[in-house]
Parts: sequence; structure tokens; C-alpha cells
Amino acid sequence: NTDSYDIFPSFTPDGNILLSTWGKVEGMQQAGSGDLYLAKPDGDDYQVSEIAEGLNTDQPEAGASMGPNGDVLLFHRSNRDKGLPDRIFMKRKTSSGWTGAKLVGPPVTRDFTWTYGGRIDPTGEYLFFNSGFRGQTEIFRIPITDIPDLAPYFN
Repeated sequence: NTDSYDIFPSFTPDGNILLSTWGKVEGMQQAGSGDLYLAKPDGDDYQVSEIAEGLNTDQPEAGASMGPNGDVLLFHRSNRDKGLPDRIFMKRKTSSGWTGAKLVGPPVTRDFTWTYGGRIDPTGEYLFFNSGFRGQTEIFRIPITDIPDLAPYFN
């Protein structure tokens, strides 16, 4: 934990921790007001590192999670400079590293609402996420096969 706001912990398939923080992580360069990190157990402590190069930007990022094979990373980011609410983005792990961040489009992200907290179930069949409209937040479950931006990466 940092001396600030830490939220949305989740695990990688191999048991490491994905964390979101608005605080300064010792030994790490803070990119924006909210950043994402990977924490690997090391005895009674953790070794903290970046999840992927270029993931943290000057915009707040939070809510990192991985698919069951560890090759799809989901997170949400907001662009407060442009007045955009939280949106779910993805990165894909390839043999040469992580791809650039890509917005996960409809039916997940829509222009009139915010989306955050994306989680792929352990079977890789469904995406669960929070979304809000007109002040009401709900949890949604959508089959991965119905999400064009994610379907190609799951069988």
C-alpha cells in the first residue's frame, strides 16, 4: 500500500498482483494521477514493476486485470482533459511484448456512459464490467464472442 488511494487489486494467472494506485510507489516513476503496477511476492515483501512499457500515462489508469492465459490485459482510463469518463482499454501480449492500448468498443464502451472494472471470467467466456448511466451503476456480463475487440483472442 502507498500513502494514498489504492484500489482494484487483481491477480495474474501465475499469482502476481496487479495494483492501481494514486500514490507514489517506492522506486517507481509516477506517470499520472493513477498508475498500474505488477507486484511479485518476494519473501515477506513484494517486488513492484511496470506491467507494460507505456501503459501508465498522464491520464489516470486503474482496474487492471488479465484474461485466464495472461495474454490480454484490461484496464480503465479516463481523459479528464477532454471530459471523457472511464473507458475500458485492452493490451495484448505478443512475442515481442505488449501492444499499444486499444479502446474496447461497443457493446462495452459507449459514448453516453462510463465503463470500468473489466474482468474476464476464468473460462474466458464472459466479460464482466461496471457501467453507469444517469447516475445508476450496474454490473454487466457479455459473452466474449459478442465483443468484436476481444473475440479474436478467445476460443
